[in-house]
Amino acid sequence: MDLGASPGNSAIVQTISGIIDNAEYRLSFDYLDKAAKQESGQSGEDSGVMEVIWNGEVIATVEGNNRSVWESLSLVVVGGSGDGSDSLIFSEVGDSDDNWGMAIDNVQMSHISYQYDLSISASLTDVDGSETMGLVTIPVDSLPAGVVIDGLIPNSEGYYEIDATTPVTLILTSDVPLTEAQVNMISGSVTSSETVNSDTATTDTTARADFDGLDATGETADLLIEGDDDGNVIIGGTGDDIIFGAGGDDTLTGGGGADELVWTKSDLPGSGVAHDFVEDFNEVEGDVLNLANLLSDGSHEIEGLAADNAGSGQHLQLSIKEAGGSEVQTIDLNNIAVGLGDDPAEMLNNLLDNGNINDGI
Repeated sequence: MDLGASPGNSAIVQTISGIIDNAEYRLSFDYLDKAAKQESGQSGEDSGVMEVIWNGEVIATVEGNNRSVWESLSLVVVGGSGDGSDSLIFSEVGDSDDNWGMAIDNVQMSHISYQYDLSISASLTDVDGSETMGLVTIPVDSLPAGVVIDGLIPNSEGYYEIDATTPVTLILTSDVPLTEAQVNMISGSVTSSETVNSDTATTDTTARADFDGLDATGETADLLIEGDDDGNVIIGGTGDDIIFGAGGDDTLTGGGGADELVWTKSDLPGSGVAHDFVEDFNEVEGDVLNLANLLSDGSHEIEGLAADNAGSGQHLQLSIKEAGGSEVQTIDLNNIAVGLGDDPAEMLNNLLDNGNINDGI
């Protein structure tokens, strides 16, 4: 279609139905400057100029000047933006009102969906082989509106069920970009059963947003922060963060919220002792040192010590040793003072009893 006209330029207007507010769409079209093709020189180029208008806002001005070869333009528009009318206008705005203008063809608009990885890992602490782990369940109503889990169908009770005996990564598809707060609303649970007496225990959790970096100062969402094998300095935000220091000698600051700091066997050095430091462990906020992977199977033992074992200004140090063997990991809780008359072993037991240290037993 040629938008040139006489007298006066022309426009094409269409209100598009079925558009989702806040969703993104890719608008594409081909164009040829027929005015520049028919009339040489600057006057021809000035004659063929077109504005692309979405919801009352000019999102592109096409100068054209392509006389012989059709070119394409692709734009991203947002449903419900601007005046909220979901209207698309191609308007000729060239200088001349001759019969030549911008020609357009092959106009298309397609919805852009967003995909997110949802990684799920569940493990069973079973020292005598009498426990079984059920399926991980995710309630449909915990997912943001317009979000589905690819390849899964919820059961009749409104839950997705996932076998997570080995770690699994699901794909979430959303109509709109998800905020970290929306990710944090996604919940899941898993139940373990005792075969001897039929006792059950259920663990509930919510999703963390994967943080790209090591310093989350100022972040308010619940985050997953992971270090590497170097000696990292990791700082959490004000949410309920999960922090993996990984290998190396790390300095960890959870920040506000109920933070979970995790150590695993894979973090331990091949030889020698790993030394990690926690700067702001807070029992009242609900901080937890998750040592279940180290301690639950009896392969390692934990001992509470007063760092340096002498002098003033001592703090609580956790010493992880191979069962009956050598020390392989220390965790210094730099803000937990060990004063005169304090018993580090008793302080350790209190942390275990109160759930601030998770030994998986």
